[in-house]
Amino acid sequence: MLRPLSALIRYRVPLKLMFVEIQLQAAMADGQVSEAELAIIREVCALLHMSQAEMAALMARMQSQFSYQQHSYQSHQHGSVSQATLLKEAYGVLGVSEDVSDAELKKAYRRLMSQHHPDKLVAKGLPEEMMQLAKEKTQEIQSAYDRIRQARKG
Repeated sequence: MLRPLSALIRYRVPLKLMFVEIQLQAAMADGQVSEAELAIIREVCALLHMSQAEMAALMARMQSQFSYQQHSYQSHQHGSVSQATLLKEAYGVLGVSEDVSDAELKKAYRRLMSQHHPDKLVAKGLPEEMMQLAKEKTQEIQSAYDRIRQARKG
């Protein structure tokens, strides 16, 4: 079933990433990815011509995003999550290490915003139904970037 999709989105990287991200979000719905789910995601990535390194980087970013969402909510509701934890996860959301330069940080932020911005995704063929997901993703990327910039100012 994925072969026709693969042919359609092979060179449309933002659509391919969004598709795999949706699969990962479904797998992470319970807070973890089982070995069976991971095996299926690896197979999907192989059929979509994504390398293991690309998949691993995407998965690490998605896990950080999941934790960042959970901890941001907990922090907002109860104040029970440390700012250091949130900051570490914010770096993960952007897919960079904590010792990255300001220029590299901005570059990672811009790349992710470009990949997930709803207006760009509509122009590249993403269905309207997916716009809410893209909007949430860009808000999360913006929040993580803002948190890191604020921490670096102090």
